[in-house]
Amino acid sequence: MTEDKLKVMPKLEDVVDSYHGKIGCMCGCNGKYKYATKHVKFAEKNRGYDLWQDEISDRSVKIIYNKIAKAFASGKNIITSDKPLQNGINYAYVEDLDSGRCKAIYFKI
Repeated sequence: MTEDKLKVMPKLEDVVDSYHGKIGCMCGCNGKYKYATKHVKFAEKNRGYDLWQDEISDRSVKIIYNKIAKAFASGKNIITSDKPLQNGINYAYVEDLDSGRCKAIYFKI
């Protein structure tokens, strides 16, 4: 699997979860994941355990999605994978080197 530039912005309703945190590791140690209500069962099956209620936030998912969509529309380089990850999921992320922050979405394809 290699990384590539995102060519088509996914739809918000396809976004399973979002991540916002420091640039570097995205395991959750440097930031937070939030999950869309619509995809909770899918996310729990994918992770192998139940989500905590504070991990579910349509508002947070939408905020990160909109920031990535704005960056995409302005021509910024949004990174994605050339092949889907497990269970038909792909990702898109952008790094802001000035702030040292990363924003990512994981979406169904």
